[in-house]
Amino acid sequence: MSEYIVKDEDMTATIELSTIVEGMTICDVDGKQVGTIDTFYLGEDVLGSNGSDKNAIKEAIHNIIDEDNLPDKLKAEIYESGFFYIECGFLRDNVIILPQQIEDIDGEDVVLNVRNDDLFSF
Repeated sequence: MSEYIVKDEDMTATIELSTIVEGMTICDVDGKQVGTIDTFYLGEDVLGSNGSDKNAIKEAIHNIIDEDNLPDKLKAEIYESGFFYIECGFLRDNVIILPQQIEDIDGEDVVLNVRNDDLFSF
């Protein structure tokens, strides 16, 4: 697993993404449980920018979601920094979070810096 680190806006705190594993609980900025991490892929910033890595990311995205339904800006972000696919249960749409949306890791919980309503769902 990568040692990919995300810094906060003030560049004072870091989140080491290598501590995140499938099955962890995701909570939004208000403490509301969003769901659990089903799978995740780190992007070109982590994997490098050669064509085979980009193809691996594209295949991973395609296996989980219909890439044609993603806005171009979100698609570019996913290729660059990766994504976390969150299962939200039977009554809610699943969502994608980006590494930049992670504020903290608190034990088995990943805390976001955005509200659940601000996440891309499908």
